[in-house]
Amino acid sequence: MKALVCEDFGPVDDLVYREFPDPVPGEGEVLVDVDAIGVNFPDGLLVEGKYQLRPQCPFVPGSEFAGRVAALGPGASGFAVGDRVFGWHMGGGAYAERVAALTSEIHPLPASLSVEQGAALLCATGTAHHALRQNHRQPLILWLAATVALGATFLFFQAEEYIHAYHEMGLTLASGIYGSTFFMLTGFHGFHVTMGTT
Repeated sequence: MKALVCEDFGPVDDLVYREFPDPVPGEGEVLVDVDAIGVNFPDGLLVEGKYQLRPQCPFVPGSEFAGRVAALGPGASGFAVGDRVFGWHMGGGAYAERVAALTSEIHPLPASLSVEQGAALLCATGTAHHALRQNHRQPLILWLAATVALGATFLFFQAEEYIHAYHEMGLTLASGIYGSTFFMLTGFHGFHVTMGTT
């Protein structure tokens, strides 16, 4: 089969597209004909030798995939040849035409999802979930509060300017060229800022 092979740890650009031995599904594994793969940050780290796992070179990287079940290994159940599946195989091997994965690592691919969507589903959503669980939202909340405070300050001064122009200078949209020019040049920013801060 054809695969992207990591001959030695280094940049992702050094991956070699070449023939590689077909995987054989072991106990409780299925062989999947890969139709789409996910490309994720951990895959790049693995290829560069900067990830927790350091497989022996040469190896086929890639953990996320989607495709069809091609064969069942001994003791594999819950799937049939031809089933559309997606999965995340921590052992790598997805950057190839076929990958062997445990039945616990794959899931049925609903008809409403494309293989591209299935191949991008697990790692990216797991990363987003992890980021939310880490809860580093304090800087975001601080800057959001600063933005709202600046908007409210600007709104206050804009209102003061309009009140002064209306009551003390008699400027209105109907008071001639000076009134309409004043309100047009100031751009009605008070309304704009109010909408922006809500």
